[in-house]
Amino acid sequence: MRPRRVTALLLFALVTVLGSSSPAQAWTRTVVKGARATVDIERDATLSVLLRLDVEVHAGWLQEMQLAGLGPGLDLNRYRPPYFRSEEGEIFRPEAEVDEDGTIHLSFPRREAPRQGEYHVFMRYRTKADVTAVHVDGEPRARVVWSVPAWATGLHDVSVEMRAPRGSVVPIETHDAAPGVEFKIKQEAKRTVVEWRRIHLPRMTAWPLALDVPAEAIALPATAETPTPTGFKPLVIPETRPIAWALFLLAALVLLKRRFIEARLGREGLLVQAPRAAVLAITAVALAAG
Repeated sequence: MRPRRVTALLLFALVTVLGSSSPAQAWTRTVVKGARATVDIERDATLSVLLRLDVEVHAGWLQEMQLAGLGPGLDLNRYRPPYFRSEEGEIFRPEAEVDEDGTIHLSFPRREAPRQGEYHVFMRYRTKADVTAVHVDGEPRARVVWSVPAWATGLHDVSVEMRAPRGSVVPIETHDAAPGVEFKIKQEAKRTVVEWRRIHLPRMTAWPLALDVPAEAIALPATAETPTPTGFKPLVIPETRPIAWALFLLAALVLLKRRFIEARLGREGLLVQAPRAAVLAITAVALAAG
């Protein structure tokens, strides 16, 4: 009787554990393996980006995917929302949300989620360009920087195509590319196209890419000057008003001498019978005139 009771309790515990497992907690592992991007530099200093990620779902089903570090002020294209495409051409459309910090959340209900396999993820968005005013060979330029964000795993075969106003150049200091990195420039009728390729991007490593755009072809950030308050008169330091301060010291000495004479001889002993208020007034006028 006792062994049967123990066996029954063990079976009951096993059924309870199996029955309580939630489908939303099913184990899965998703890896980003590669990335391609097309970046259009707009005149208003915004970037229009088409991003393609090569993703592999190793097991289970993909419930949620988060993408961070894609740029400030990120705005997803609502008319062409993100989607996953399998190797067989099947399309999966996630629900997409963007946090205030620009992090994109892609989520799926279980019945419509991608299963084990390889997928291409496509998304279009706009973001603010990182623009800095620079001078190249004596000419004003706007340096535009866009970065491939860092990922938890290393990426293979990363490529970025930047389309900029005609006359844009790659900064000279970036010409000596690291091993495994190459770029080529193509001048078209109205724009310059630069394509970068990188064999491997190490994990947790961002890849910033820069172009020097003609200053007149893009809106540079305004450098606001501090306004001068109305009615404000800058303080003039004593060294710039030597005559006025000399007169002030002379007037002080005169008043001290006057008081000394009054104490010894009385007011009748003064050669000039001018009141003290008059002396102070004359001194104030001299100081104001500077």
